[in-house]
Amino acid sequence: MRLCFYLWAFVLLSAVNANSLLELLQERSESDCKTIMDLFIILDSSGSVGTAAFEQAKSALVDLVSQLQIGPKKVQVWVINYGSVVETPIAFHNMPMADFTKERLIQQIRSIRYMNGACTATGDALQEARRICDKSCRSHREGVSRVALVFTDGYSNCGSPVGVESSGLLAITKASVFAVGIGSGVNTAELNTIACCVTVVIVKVWFRKQ
Repeated sequence: MRLCFYLWAFVLLSAVNANSLLELLQERSESDCKTIMDLFIILDSSGSVGTAAFEQAKSALVDLVSQLQIGPKKVQVWVINYGSVVETPIAFHNMPMADFTKERLIQQIRSIRYMNGACTATGDALQEARRICDKSCRSHREGVSRVALVFTDGYSNCGSPVGVESSGLLAITKASVFAVGIGSGVNTAELNTIACCVTVVIVKVWFRKQ
């Protein structure tokens, strides 16, 4: 299954307009979905998400990454894991190029720990993505798109304001931001704030229990 079909499965689980999501993806994909992008995966690891939803989100990420062409001239990936504090367990710019393979990336995603954070600092995580991209993202002149996938239940309650940081991420890095709802009781108002522009699609995903 190619990347485009996987993302279609996301749409089937959501209440968004499927055509809007597919159109946005097509702008950033070749006909065979071999995408060239700098991809930031921002993963909510706070206590309100819960272990089961966190692990299911990781499984979804593994499925997604397995369809990408990973490498210095294709898709570069950063994963930001956060609760009350922010960590970057996977950073393309900090790894030897020979080590950054799809297999290695999948292994690292599976090993990301659930923080069970006492609070949810989504704004701080967005700020960290902006800081990293400002230093390490490739130029738009190289034909590289920038995408941030924020997996959260939408209940931030500490750290920098989400609205300020999501706006800053877009304004400074020109990244397309997707807000992906995980867990139960997703706060759609905050997902709207994260995906701060009307041209950006919000995807709400309720993972089924195994």
